[in-house]
Amino acid sequence: MELQISIRLTLLLLSSSKNQDCRVRLGVSARAVRYCCEEMYRKVGPEGNHYGYSWDDGTQGKVKQIFVSYSDDGFNSIQTVLEFPRGSVLMKRHGGEGSNFTMINLEEDESIILVSGFYHLTPSSYPLRSKSSLKSLSIRTTLREYGPYTCKVVCDPNDIRHFKFEVEAGKFAGFHGLSEADCLNAIGIHVHTEAMITLEEILRQGATIDMMVNPKAPRLTLSES
Repeated sequence: MELQISIRLTLLLLSSSKNQDCRVRLGVSARAVRYCCEEMYRKVGPEGNHYGYSWDDGTQGKVKQIFVSYSDDGFNSIQTVLEFPRGSVLMKRHGGEGSNFTMINLEEDESIILVSGFYHLTPSSYPLRSKSSLKSLSIRTTLREYGPYTCKVVCDPNDIRHFKFEVEAGKFAGFHGLSEADCLNAIGIHVHTEAMITLEEILRQGATIDMMVNPKAPRLTLSES
């Protein structure tokens, strides 16, 4: 059987550099169909100060609840409840307790489409690194907006950096970020893509740029590794 995949990529050629819509016809064995049809995700961010430990809630469950804790001087933690086919799971809390607590309950048909906020640029030599650099967070869904949840601390405008992760409805796939024992330092998201296989995997199995651009080029037969 044959599997046809549309790939948009930037070709860096010696003569020019331009975006092209490239199409490659792949000969796929029946054993490889399961591998090729796995969903692919794009990791975006995290935004914030990159110190602390890295965490990732993954992409397999649907976000059902979000718990946010913050204080006057920064965000303390985020925690989610993910819904799976066999039930809901309370994920690990990333960070610690704060003086303010907010619970966000998402309806069955509600999808996150925007995560935004701002953080304070904290020098690596700053003596109080346990204080979170994340100062404001907003979450918008297809039904409503939650937040902004903003700390009261006054920051130098020159040291503030805003971020915005915007996705189509149904494309949000989960959170990841960086935390310490008592604070949330950075946050990012996973995004569901339309791809069924990565370009790296196609190239790893022997395809060339010519195969992707030239419709008369030989087909590439994928094998399941």
